[in-house]
Amino acid sequence: MPTPGKQRSRLLFTFAGGDLALVRPFAEQLRMSGGALSVDFSLSSEPFATQRSDYIRASLAVRIRRSLATICLYGPDTFADDWVLWALEASHRYGRPLVGVPLAACPMPEAVDLLTSLGAAIVPPRAELFTRHLAHIEEQRDGSPFVAETAVLTLRAMRHSLR
Repeated sequence: MPTPGKQRSRLLFTFAGGDLALVRPFAEQLRMSGGALSVDFSLSSEPFATQRSDYIRASLAVRIRRSLATICLYGPDTFADDWVLWALEASHRYGRPLVGVPLAACPMPEAVDLLTSLGAAIVPPRAELFTRHLAHIEEQRDGSPFVAETAVLTLRAMRHSLR
């Protein structure tokens, strides 16, 4: 149950469509932890390179800007999803904090490298650790955003190398 009078923090979850069954229990854990969180699922089955996808990107950009942070819940197929890669790149460009949460038992080194190059913290999929990290992000909210153009260039270069 959220604290009365406290505004809910909006989080944008980005993940591969095939991982939805793994993402739902984590989102439920967060809901049950009693934090003042609102989760926005960034998930599209629309092909990435279509005319309609321009509209989806614009809508997603608004959602990213309104969020406290972008949370990348990643598994083996996450970085083969162009929508996930675009959301990470846009989040970085807009100065949104990034958090990587591994869905598999052992995090993939390439994924960790990519996320940390974008300034993401890697947090285990445990609600108490995750909410503690979010509290830290909220405290830092007024600070300057992490900027590293090389990280965006790395993301673009890796877009197809992880497939």
